[in-house]
Amino acid sequence: MSATPPTESVSGDANLQAFKLYESEAPVQAAVARHVYIDLLQARQWCSLRVHHCEPLHLTYLLGKEKPHSPWEPIVPVPAHDELSMARIQEIFKHVKLDEDDGVQSAESLTFAIVDSDSTTVMYRMHEGLRAPPEDEFISAQKPE
Repeated sequence: MSATPPTESVSGDANLQAFKLYESEAPVQAAVARHVYIDLLQARQWCSLRVHHCEPLHLTYLLGKEKPHSPWEPIVPVPAHDELSMARIQEIFKHVKLDEDDGVQSAESLTFAIVDSDSTTVMYRMHEGLRAPPEDEFISAQKPE
């Protein structure tokens, strides 16, 4: 497997210590990941977060649960000045894994947390391949009568 095991704790100090381990390899990426971690935990009130690192991509990513019974969601922190090509996104999909109770699985979707230098964070969820949006998000193209 290409990603290192997550930190054991899903709250606070152990995860923050994990960022220090990755700072020497990719200091900007680790700082952006730490910012997203704190944003999700404190501002957005997510209940569980784990820090992971993918050596082949030099990428620190998060697995998080918004609510206790929610599924794990992969969050990929990205500095706004980084370029995300289709090839890079495919590589990220290939390497980011969900470690579930029944084994390691590839993610069906990734949320990219794009962080600007002023700390503005925008989240974009992407699915691998093309998928229709949920039915409740369709906008009717009919003309009003």
